[in-house]
Amino acid sequence: MTADERLLDAGLLALVAAETGEADLHALARRVLDRFVAAGGEVPPSLLDVTGTVHPLGGVVSGFDLAVWALGVLDLNDDASSAGHALDVLTSAAWSESFTRTGEVLASERRLATAAAGVLLAVRTGGVVPVEAVETFWDGARFWDRVDAAGTPVRSLGSTTHDLSWALMACRSLASGGGAGSGWQHRAESIVTLLRGSVLPDAWHPGVWSRLGPDGRVSMLPEAAFARGDFSPFPAVLASDQALLLVALRGLDSEEAGVLRATARATLASLRDPVGGVNYGQGSWFSTPTDPTVPLDRLVMVPPRSVGGYSVGNSTYVPTQTKHAYTQISVLWANDDASPEQNAEPRQGRPISLVDFDARRRPVPEGTAPTPELDLEAYLGWLERTRNGAGYGLTPYSAPLGFRADTTAQTFSMLHVLSDLAVLGRPLPDADWISQCLVACRNADGGFAERSGLPSEVFTTYCAVLSGLIAGADFGDADETVQFLRSAQQRSGGFGNSPGVVDDVWHTNLAVLSLVALRAEPEDSDGVIAGERALSSNLVLYPPDTAGWSPNSPLPLGLQLRGAHTLQHREILAIGVDEESHQAFKEYVIETTASPGRTYIKELFSSFVAPIAGARDDSLLNSASMTRLSESGRNNL
Repeated sequence: MTADERLLDAGLLALVAAETGEADLHALARRVLDRFVAAGGEVPPSLLDVTGTVHPLGGVVSGFDLAVWALGVLDLNDDASSAGHALDVLTSAAWSESFTRTGEVLASERRLATAAAGVLLAVRTGGVVPVEAVETFWDGARFWDRVDAAGTPVRSLGSTTHDLSWALMACRSLASGGGAGSGWQHRAESIVTLLRGSVLPDAWHPGVWSRLGPDGRVSMLPEAAFARGDFSPFPAVLASDQALLLVALRGLDSEEAGVLRATARATLASLRDPVGGVNYGQGSWFSTPTDPTVPLDRLVMVPPRSVGGYSVGNSTYVPTQTKHAYTQISVLWANDDASPEQNAEPRQGRPISLVDFDARRRPVPEGTAPTPELDLEAYLGWLERTRNGAGYGLTPYSAPLGFRADTTAQTFSMLHVLSDLAVLGRPLPDADWISQCLVACRNADGGFAERSGLPSEVFTTYCAVLSGLIAGADFGDADETVQFLRSAQQRSGGFGNSPGVVDDVWHTNLAVLSLVALRAEPEDSDGVIAGERALSSNLVLYPPDTAGWSPNSPLPLGLQLRGAHTLQHREILAIGVDEESHQAFKEYVIETTASPGRTYIKELFSSFVAPIAGARDDSLLNSASMTRLSESGRNNL
């Protein structure tokens, strides 16, 4: 992704290499440190380019980066002189977060992690410990992430797990020094209590979440993020946070510490790529941890030039399936603490759960407008204005304000526009043009990206595959795409957004729908059904509806049952993919008020709202159909 090297990563690597004592890690850390020394100057640059030259942005030094680098050179090279000089620079800059290599302050706001790392550095060098630098962030009840030049906490930003973990290390170091140690011990305990609130049992993904708001709860902070532009408004589960917290918790045996430790371990285990390394984390799209509209594998709306960040139009995001140096080094530091208790038993699937659904809002009949109130021509004009040379954008605006997206083409947008046109019975764009747009987003692994140059994802591959099928457009070798999708299936049976990424229900659905659309199956179809992220978690049955019960209806039987056929009993028998039609199916028996005994039903249903042009009537793309047999007939099936 990048050949640039950061001072922060070099410093943390040296610190961890010194602690682990591994010879290979020692040699690697010294080589990296030497490259920054070769750059010259009393204060090292923050960034080197691929040639080892100081990057133009390398003249801007973060206080946190410098403090961690000083800890590394002190522990690995026993370089007390360089460490002491770094401490002097931090002090003379009044612990400001950003300054030049010559000491000119660029941003006077101060950061908790910088002060915490400075305390650890001073304790290890035997110098004067800057206790007041950390105390500034303490308001008598909790620590805050930032303080302004006057020493006032910036409460609107809340606190991050990352900075609180470094503060926990500093507080425990001060607590072990005697004297005022009891006060620092109390503050350390308060950090643990605060972080306990970032573990959400009902969240869609386990983990210690990255940010706590001013009220101490995990939440989005859109106003502060928009006003400042230096962090994402969305919380996420980051692997480096879990690892650093495990380091900070060493030796603590309280109940709250135990919950944090167990959560962090389980999360790191889920983020490990079987091929090697640990993924960045897990993100969510326009949602909170307990209300995941989309468990997208991206940390979105991050600042420009974020490490590992990609831009799609006017927004920047970090793909969470990527691997960052800071993450790997943090996990190495956690070492044995990051190893969860081994469980030889395979994970058991969850019981099937059903949710109600209001079927009175019928799918839009082909060739009709969704509602009489819709100004159809105005809407179609809006859609057309989202078109550009490479596809369709999320909006027709070339330079929108706020968080609104622009016209930059995305595979996600392509699918939405083509689906709408198909449902409304309108002509589709030229298939050759659509093919060019889709192939431009195709990668060598057979998967598709949001736009050209980005990594493949199950989500964006789903969008590309369905777009191609709707429009009858060629999108490349289908077998390679099938292999990419299959490679995203995890040991649990579910699918992640890419190979080696933790699975979830949403991406499992997208992967299986894509495979079915390509007339293929997962490598482990049984695992999809039995797995913890099984498709059965999302079953929808028996909503309020007055429709008749007819095998010729385009609606699944579950949407027809009502009135005289009121359901009294339902027992799911099987869920899977039919071998003949390759359609998803569901087998179950029911008892209703209309007929005695039990009735066996097998439903076949489509993954599409609108039929696809040119598809066979009996294909998987056809409208939902069903077969109704007597209970005794099941044995003949």
